[in-house]
Amino acid sequence: MNSVSESSDLTGRARLRDAAIELFAERGFDKTSVKAIAEAAGVSPGLVIHHYGSKDELKRVCDEHVIAKLLDERFASAETPSPNLVQALLAEASSAGPMFNYLARLLIEPGKAGDELLARLVASTRQNLAEGRESGSIRPASDPEATAMLVTVFGVAQFLVRDRFAQVLGADPFSAEGAARLTLPTLEIFTEGLYADTGLLEAARSALAGQSDAKSNDGRDGA
Repeated sequence: MNSVSESSDLTGRARLRDAAIELFAERGFDKTSVKAIAEAAGVSPGLVIHHYGSKDELKRVCDEHVIAKLLDERFASAETPSPNLVQALLAEASSAGPMFNYLARLLIEPGKAGDELLARLVASTRQNLAEGRESGSIRPASDPEATAMLVTVFGVAQFLVRDRFAQVLGADPFSAEGAARLTLPTLEIFTEGLYADTGLLEAARSALAGQSDAKSNDGRDGA
C-alpha cells in the first residue's frame, strides 16, 4: 500500500512540474496561477501546495530540472562526435521544445534565476572549450573568457529570438527541420571560419598592439 501511494505521489509531483514548465514558459511566472497549473496537470490546486509548499518552490524545482536535463546531463554524457550523435541531437530538438521555451523565459525575464543560468552556461562553455584545447580539438584563443561568452551568446540567440529565426528560416529552429538546416552552417562557421584570409585579423592585432604600446608610453611619461 505504501509503495503504491509513494509511486502515485511521485507521479503527481512530476505531472505538476511538467505542467508548470509549459505554463511558466508560455505565460511567465507572475501570470501563471497555482490553479492553472493544477488544471493542466489534472489535479486539485491543494496538491500543488502539498507537493511543493508554494509556487516559488515549484519554480525553483522547475529551474533545476530544466537546467539539469538540458545542460548538466548533456555535458556529463558528452560523446565523441559521430553521425549517430548528430541525429540524436536533431531528434531531441523537437521533443525538448517546452524546456527550450522555459530556458528562453528564464533568460529574458529579470531575476536571479536568469543571471545564474547565463553564468552556468558561460562556465560550462568555458570548461568545454578548455577541455577541447587540452585535447587538441579546439584552437587556442587570445582571450578564453571572452571567447566562452561569445560562443554562449551564439547558442543563446536562437532561444531569445526564436520567432525571428523561424521567419527567416521558414521553420522553427527547435523543430527537426529547422535544426537540420542550422546544423551545417553552424559547424562550418565554427570549424572552417568565415573569412577566407587573415588580413582583417592581423590588422586588428596590429591596431590593438599599437593602442597597448601607446598606453604604456603614456604611463611612463606620466611617471
